[in-house]
Amino acid sequence: MASTTRTRERGGAGTDLVAGLSSLAGASLDMVGGKALNLGRLAATGFPVPSGFCLTTAAYRMAAPSELDGIATRLDGAEQPGQADRHDQAGRAGQAETHDGGRALPDEDRNQLAWSAREAMVAAPVPHEVETALRETYAAMGGGPVAVRS
Repeated sequence: MASTTRTRERGGAGTDLVAGLSSLAGASLDMVGGKALNLGRLAATGFPVPSGFCLTTAAYRMAAPSELDGIATRLDGAEQPGQADRHDQAGRAGQAETHDGGRALPDEDRNQLAWSAREAMVAAPVPHEVETALRETYAAMGGGPVAVRS
C-alpha cells in the first residue's frame, strides 16, 4: 500500500489526502489528528497495529462545509471556565454562569450548535478527490472488512 495519496488542490499545490498508518510515526498532529498519529507511533514501536490508513486533515478541510465556520466562531466567542476574572462581564447577556463564576454558552445553545454541526457534516457531499483517494487506498489494501474510526 502506498503511504500517501496525493491530489491537487484548487491552488495547484499537492496535498496528501490519505496516509498509511505505518508512515505516521513522524507525522504532525496537524496533519492527521491524535488517534491516527498514536496508531502510527504504536506501529513504529512494534505494537500489533493492523494495516490501515487515515484521511488527513487536508481531506477533512476539503469536505467540511462552510457552515462550520460560523459554528466555530460562535463557540470561540464563548468564554472558557476561569476566564471571567480577565474579561469585563458587560454585554454577556444570554450566557449562563458556570460553576466557577465564568460565562459560557447555555447547554441548550451548545447542544443546538453540536446538532447543527452534525447535520451540516452529514449533508455535505464528499469531494470527488477525497472519495477517489479513499477508494484507491482501500482497493490497494485488497478490500475486505475494515474498522472505521472517526
